[in-house]
Amino acid sequence: MMRLLLAISLLISWPLQGQVRFVPNAGQWPAHVQHRVDVRGGGVQVEGAGWTCWQWAPAAVCSEEQPAAGLSTASDEHHGGPKKGILWSARWIEAHTTGSAWERGEVQADKLNYYLSDDQTLWQEGLQAASVIMHENLWPGVDVRWRGTRSGNAKFAFDVQPGADPSQIAWQYDGVTPEHRADGSLQLVHPLHHEASGFHAQLGTPLVLQYGAEGSLEFVDAHYVLEENTVRIALGPYDTSRKLVIDPEIAFSTFAGSTGDNFGTTASNGPDGSLVGGTVAFAPGYPTTPDAVQTTMGVFDDGISHVALTVFSPDGTSLLYSTYIGGSNADIPHSLAYNENWGNIVLFGTTGSSDFPVTPGTYQTALAQGPSSEITIYGVDVQPNGVDCFLLTLSGTDFTLDASTYFGGSGIDGINSATGLRANFGDHYRGQVDIGPEGSIWIATTTTSTDLSMPGSPAHAGSFDALLAGFSADLTDLLCGRTLGGSGDDAAYSIEVAPDNTFGALGNLDIVVGGGTMSGNMPFPGGGIQPAPAGGTEGWVARMTAGSDNLTVQFGTYHGLAEYDQVYFVQRDATGRPYAFGQARTGMPILGDVYANPGSGQYITCFFEDLSDIAWQTTIGTESGTIDISPTAFLISDCDQVYISGWGGQTNATGGTSAVAGSTTSGLPTTDSPFQSSTDGSDFYLAVLAPNAADLVYATFFGGQFANEHVDGGSSRFDPNGTVYQAVCAGCGSMDDFPSTDNAWSPTNPSPNCNMGVFKFELGKLNADIDIDGPDQFCQGDEVQFENLTVGPAAFTWSFGDATFSNEIAPLHLYGLNGTFEVEVIAEDTTGCLAPDTAYVTVTVAPNADPQIEPIDPLCLGDDLQLQGSGNGALTWSPPNGLSATDTANPVANPTTTTTYTLTDETLCGTATTTTTIEVIDMATSTSGDTQICLGDVAPLSIESPLPGAPDWTYTWFPPTGLSDPFAPNPMASPAVSTTYEITVSTPEGCTREHEITVGVVPSAPGGNVYPAVNLCEGQSTPLNAADGSSWVWSPTTGLSNPASQNPWANPTESTTYTVSITNLCGTGTDEVAVNLIFPQANTSPGGWVCAGEPFAISASGGVAYQWVPGALVGQPNAAETTVITETSQTFTAYVTDPDGCVASAEVTVNVWPRPTVEAGPDQRNEWMEPTFLYGSVSGAPVDSLWWTPANPLSCSDCLIPEVIFQEDGVFTLNVLDTNGCRSADMVEVAFLYPLYVPSGFSPDADGINDGWRPEGHWLNGAGTYIQGLPNNSILPGYKVEVWDRWGTVIWSSEDPRAYWTGGVGGPGTAAGTTSIGKGRHLAPPGVYTWRVRFPTSKGIEVRTGKVTLIR
Repeated sequence: MMRLLLAISLLISWPLQGQVRFVPNAGQWPAHVQHRVDVRGGGVQVEGAGWTCWQWAPAAVCSEEQPAAGLSTASDEHHGGPKKGILWSARWIEAHTTGSAWERGEVQADKLNYYLSDDQTLWQEGLQAASVIMHENLWPGVDVRWRGTRSGNAKFAFDVQPGADPSQIAWQYDGVTPEHRADGSLQLVHPLHHEASGFHAQLGTPLVLQYGAEGSLEFVDAHYVLEENTVRIALGPYDTSRKLVIDPEIAFSTFAGSTGDNFGTTASNGPDGSLVGGTVAFAPGYPTTPDAVQTTMGVFDDGISHVALTVFSPDGTSLLYSTYIGGSNADIPHSLAYNENWGNIVLFGTTGSSDFPVTPGTYQTALAQGPSSEITIYGVDVQPNGVDCFLLTLSGTDFTLDASTYFGGSGIDGINSATGLRANFGDHYRGQVDIGPEGSIWIATTTTSTDLSMPGSPAHAGSFDALLAGFSADLTDLLCGRTLGGSGDDAAYSIEVAPDNTFGALGNLDIVVGGGTMSGNMPFPGGGIQPAPAGGTEGWVARMTAGSDNLTVQFGTYHGLAEYDQVYFVQRDATGRPYAFGQARTGMPILGDVYANPGSGQYITCFFEDLSDIAWQTTIGTESGTIDISPTAFLISDCDQVYISGWGGQTNATGGTSAVAGSTTSGLPTTDSPFQSSTDGSDFYLAVLAPNAADLVYATFFGGQFANEHVDGGSSRFDPNGTVYQAVCAGCGSMDDFPSTDNAWSPTNPSPNCNMGVFKFELGKLNADIDIDGPDQFCQGDEVQFENLTVGPAAFTWSFGDATFSNEIAPLHLYGLNGTFEVEVIAEDTTGCLAPDTAYVTVTVAPNADPQIEPIDPLCLGDDLQLQGSGNGALTWSPPNGLSATDTANPVANPTTTTTYTLTDETLCGTATTTTTIEVIDMATSTSGDTQICLGDVAPLSIESPLPGAPDWTYTWFPPTGLSDPFAPNPMASPAVSTTYEITVSTPEGCTREHEITVGVVPSAPGGNVYPAVNLCEGQSTPLNAADGSSWVWSPTTGLSNPASQNPWANPTESTTYTVSITNLCGTGTDEVAVNLIFPQANTSPGGWVCAGEPFAISASGGVAYQWVPGALVGQPNAAETTVITETSQTFTAYVTDPDGCVASAEVTVNVWPRPTVEAGPDQRNEWMEPTFLYGSVSGAPVDSLWWTPANPLSCSDCLIPEVIFQEDGVFTLNVLDTNGCRSADMVEVAFLYPLYVPSGFSPDADGINDGWRPEGHWLNGAGTYIQGLPNNSILPGYKVEVWDRWGTVIWSSEDPRAYWTGGVGGPGTAAGTTSIGKGRHLAPPGVYTWRVRFPTSKGIEVRTGKVTLIR
């Protein structure tokens, strides 16, 4: 099948309408009409034989002198007024237009009603529109399909089945003339079209494609063929057996995601980089979070508007919080602010709702009754009680509503309805909120109220006055406020308050405000640069001091020219200089060395601090003398960079006043590498100027290619880092072309008309980004082309990693070396304000193979050397003989014979080899060895070689002292002292061998030494020392380990003097040493007997230090006198150290009597009055005495088995003392359970004797209260007593074991001494009654029954 899709674009300067939907004709229109659809700038009427289009002419066309007969009249407005239009039509040629109904697809769920005349037969209700309609076989094998486009237009498509003839497709225009355009589309020309005003029509280029065998798309050449007003389509080659498709539509910024119509008005930065957006909602469906202030709004009549507020995550992928806020009338958000030090979000707006959600205790909790007012943001919405300002704060942590208040009087507050001041579309809802020190909240707006309670405020001067006010952070107090104006209309749009006391603290705070005026007598003090207005609508700027209950103008000035001018935003730099961002038709003068677009309608002015002069001033725009954009945000950064944001285009040009009639973004200047270089004329414009406006650092457009992005009056905000947080009325006409980021919360617009769009654009940050345009790896000699993807204005410094540099944007570089190079680019803000950013990329250059081996010397046999190889790739050596490795550049070589090695270098660019030969020299020399001589004697030295007499070998002996020839191979040696000679043997090839020979010199015969005496503890040993020699003989030999050694160990049993005979090369002599033996002493106290666990004193003597073992049982193990405690007999050893450090030991034995073993018997729990005995027992040593405590309740206290006479619960202790005086004790616990006793009769006659009856048991004592250890005095678990009459009726019962039955029916009763337990309802007659009692025992719950006689 082949499909041709052709879009009809009716291009005019009217705002976009709702979603493109095809409404069926059910009798509400003439019979030839089958479907109608509203499209961008007009509509299409689908008929059986073709279609008819109508177009509405924009205001610019209607204001010109056009032929009246060509224009029809209707009415429409943005989001109003008379409109004029034209009609034209087209008819299918030779088509089958009868006998086939339209098929409808994507039918809408909502119902449409039509009441188009007073003829009720034409009224139709409940119609459902469709997004797609299709007519089959309009020509044989060719179907036609109509649908809407994302740009708000309609398009028709042709589905050509396999084998069908597409040349039969043709249609003829009536009322317009088709003409070819360069891009392949058709311009449909009407005499009244006015292309300069955007009023024209066209048919999109035919884009033809076929589905391939595996679903791929293959494009087919296609173009229009014109025969006067007839249009056909010519195709290039294609496969007639396969489908052919023509489809020109391709199905952090984000939409809010509402399914209901809403207009974005204000935005601000929020906590942690989040974006807070405010919008006006006109229908249900706005997304809210579960913790919202209001998750739904029930009042959505036509034109009723409500605030919706959303906090987007920093990356725009999710909603952190979203809520409706409003009441039963209109609510409009104007301005948002956030300050991270205070931590709360503040929203300022206007409401006509008397039930707006305010919080208790705030400044004004009720709507002030004012005159009936109109809100015209969406049609005309009458506010019967007038309108007030509102302010509210949300927590920056959990977004709960912290405070909310009204602020207003009997007039209109917060709505700028003054003719001449409301110039831009949406200027009705201008105004700004800012956050000052200590979280104070400040607003700039307008009012007609004359009764606002603001101490110190001057009287209301004109119809509309500027209104300025500051509130405490919790909105409970008005810090100060005033109106500002003259006899004309005045408005304040912007206020700037430093949040950190930079320009004063609360009570003496310096603020800057700006706005517009039509008054010639604004109350400014003298000294301002412009004391009088130059035209009708003039901007103004003022510096004011906010004190307690007063706002005083310190400095003020008009700012403007003869034509329209207004100040929309004010800011200050770090030095306190005020700045203004505003509009001036015909442009402001250019002052200073600044970047400028002379004659442009947007200006930025930097004033002196006292507003007495201008430091510099510039304009930015299209240089057309008209207003281009409506300002929405303004910032002077910490380093004086200037940031601006605004929107322009069709909505402002047609929805604003004549002052801004030329509004457009087309022709605005952009910089290199902008985010968006082109515009459809209705977009946002973002720009950054260098400090003092020295240059345009960065400028870009932002917006979709079809919808007219705009703002309905509110303001947005930059954060201190230059990131703009912007709210947009986006996608109007159900468009999806608003630019969205990856994973955006809502990349499309699900609303039938407009949706709040928001974007967060980091203008104050450089983002360096580079890449390589080419392969991952290059060969030596290839050029490398770098790509520069950096976002933001910058100058670049490239470092290529090879000590070369460049300042080009995207350089082409040739590397003279091979290797891996880290390429660095540093992007620097040309103004020096933004922090530089650095990016890196790695370049790999693979060189040609080039193996190299460094020269080597001959190698002595047995030695090794390290080969030094190099190359540009993988290196290998061969043969492997004598090499430590073959795959490294520098292996160690140790061949045994002369060997030639080959080095191979292999790279991506080839392979090469080189060789080297190692000559091996056999040089194995040896020496005659070490020797000794007597002083004055001579010893021969020699070096032996495997090549005796080898020519040209050299010998060098060092030191030469005592040698006959230090260069001879065999010199004679006679040194005066023992000497080690170093000998170096060298060959002509450079091989060397080094040896050492030591000649020991003995100066004389030994002997004659008497060594210091050695003090030795008994039982120890010590080494003896003797002079050097060749042999030693010690005498006496007693106690020596080896009498023939130089240093034997001596262990004598008594003091001994030892001599040693020493022989050396020069003779024999004798040395002597004395060993003095020391005998230490240790004494201990006698042992004895002690009871187990009792202390026993012990002592030792004979030394200066002591150590008792085992120490764990000794009180002070290092004391001479101490005590021990042990449970068993134990021998303790005392180690005694004398003054010479010698140690002796002695023992003392402590014998232990065991304690007697005592058992007091098992614990007992017996029934009361049951005989009870204690069963004690004793074992061990004979008993001296025993006794029980306490003794009073027992039959005997000194016997082992006493009887418990007084039966009360208690603990008894058996104490025993044996004949050794050792004592032990044990305890036993005895408890008693008292039995149940039930009296058999009682006489309740109030004589105080036997007046009450109850069961008595172990749970009670004689006083009728609980005994110790049982529950509280009202509950005994399981207890219940009942009394039954003879008919089996329970007449009295109780679960309280204290209760008495006193003969009452329905009890409980009372008796003397039973406190307040009451009588029954009446008395029971005398007689015999049955009782039943349940009670707990040691064996569980028991039940007993019996009889009781009631006697009266």
